[in-house]
Amino acid sequence: MKLYTLLLMLLVAVTGKAESRQWWGYMNQNDSRTGLGVQAIDTYHCAVFIPGDHLIAGGKTIQAIRFGMRANNAVDAKVWIASSLPDDMAGEEVITSIDVDDALLSNTDIEVALPTPYPIPTEGVYVGYSFSVTVAKKVNDLYPVVVSREGGTPHSLWMRTENTTGEWQDRSDEGKLMLQVLLEGTFAEHIALPGTVDPLMAWEGDMTEAQLPVTNMGVSPLTSIDYTVTIGGEPGAVQHAELPNAVDFCQTGLATVQIPTERVQSKVEKQLTITKVNGQANDLVDGSTPILFYTVTDHIDRQVVVEEYTGTGCGYCPRGLVGMEKLRNTFGESFAGIAIHQYNATDAMYIPTDAYADLQFMQAPMCKINRTVETDPYYGSEGSICDNVSAALAQPTRCRVEVSGTLCEVSGEWNTVEATASVQSLFDEQVSLEFVLVADGLTGTGSSWVQSNYYNTYNPSELPDDLQPFAEGGVYGTSKVRGLTYNDVAIASSYAEGRNQVADLSLTAGETQEVAFTLSLPTKAELKEALHADALYVIALVTDEMGHILNASKQPVDATQASVGGVERQDTSQAVTGCYTLDGQRLAQTRRGVNLVRTADGKTHKVVVR
Repeated sequence: MKLYTLLLMLLVAVTGKAESRQWWGYMNQNDSRTGLGVQAIDTYHCAVFIPGDHLIAGGKTIQAIRFGMRANNAVDAKVWIASSLPDDMAGEEVITSIDVDDALLSNTDIEVALPTPYPIPTEGVYVGYSFSVTVAKKVNDLYPVVVSREGGTPHSLWMRTENTTGEWQDRSDEGKLMLQVLLEGTFAEHIALPGTVDPLMAWEGDMTEAQLPVTNMGVSPLTSIDYTVTIGGEPGAVQHAELPNAVDFCQTGLATVQIPTERVQSKVEKQLTITKVNGQANDLVDGSTPILFYTVTDHIDRQVVVEEYTGTGCGYCPRGLVGMEKLRNTFGESFAGIAIHQYNATDAMYIPTDAYADLQFMQAPMCKINRTVETDPYYGSEGSICDNVSAALAQPTRCRVEVSGTLCEVSGEWNTVEATASVQSLFDEQVSLEFVLVADGLTGTGSSWVQSNYYNTYNPSELPDDLQPFAEGGVYGTSKVRGLTYNDVAIASSYAEGRNQVADLSLTAGETQEVAFTLSLPTKAELKEALHADALYVIALVTDEMGHILNASKQPVDATQASVGGVERQDTSQAVTGCYTLDGQRLAQTRRGVNLVRTADGKTHKVVVR
């Protein structure tokens, strides 16, 4: 037996460590991805810093570099290693630089072997890549740098461009760079790093389940953890959690953990510590993560917000259209839908990207529920979007909000909505308030109202019943659908130039703050003419410091004195043949709120009763 092999066996037996090669980076392969960019033709330089004493990378040798690429028009790429962030790629701080064949730049993860392996020095090293974008028209070229959706990890994202930014910027708060290194050296067998857990809210009780992200930093597949929860300096009993699937090195899985719940209304920071990995001691010096926990005893009514990314140019977006209608019919006033038409600028209902919150949707149709869960607006996470919204409705909230809006005349036109919201929290906290104006019943005859439809090639038997109208032979079974009516369409918000124009609120527990804001109706003729004065709604959204929606309020805009565009308020003076709720239930007579009224001429009108 060779001496090296014998020493390696002894090393594993005594220390639980093994010599191997492993890909490592601040961003994992299975992290959710998005893009950063300067939205222009430019040359990008991106890097991470690897400290010499890093838990995983310290003492290892770099064999290769892997980076993400999403630009369709990228050229002149290179990977490099430098002692400091270089302003000139020919500078003496650049230790090695390797050109990448343009043919490899095809929206994928690209691996480049180093001609000479590089040991990470004690002072640390910068590892990066550079490339140029020659055309900047489509989203992948406007935002070409691949990053994770969540940031906050030090050293994980440095970036500069030649023309736009000039100087290096630490953008670690915005995401982690998709750059990994192939490391060779001695790795621990059992290390598990707990990830960040968003603040938890629960009713008073004994235990609350939470999903804990766990990253495996050991070379043995991660299958289970043992953990404790410390409250007020006192650790609780050791608990055990099995992961549903084994997690490989440098990958992240979710463990379902149990967090003790208080029996009184309270706001408590707790500490979760992973003590064992696969039954062995966790080799991490500090395997802990803080968890902010709200226990709520006051039951507050809530509305669940579903923000959908959509557009007339999206061929699969009829699925989202149907899903959002299903939510309206199922949940009524507990549902606040916001259809964000940003997929294509040729859409009549298009709302500019800087006129609404940047939710970083990467594809359509897609939606976010209370700005936490991102999922399909029809199928949801496990087959039905209704299940996701039901789960969200079951969660407590610590914030009350009420909103109202009045259509107002300015310079002889009814073109603004004066919105007012009152906000109250059960706790002292900082929140943000946003206003959104949405419209129902939008339709038009021009080309900008034509909905693309890929389901026209499907056999009806391949689709659920409510999607079959868009299938082959269905009433909407063409590739270009005309005459659709759109609801919940975002037509204005409190955002301008990419920023919310409402100041953040510092709330004192139990006290109410009132905020007023003026929303301007759209001026684009084809959209303005489609608006109905009695089908406008104002929504107030209250978000926490994580950007998650705590609660919302949606109310009809008071438009009793006005009309919008060329459309007068609906005339319901004809003979009424039937009154219905929005989900189709027949009523003996109209009731407070929005009603569907069918008249003798066969038409159906929306009527608001106050």
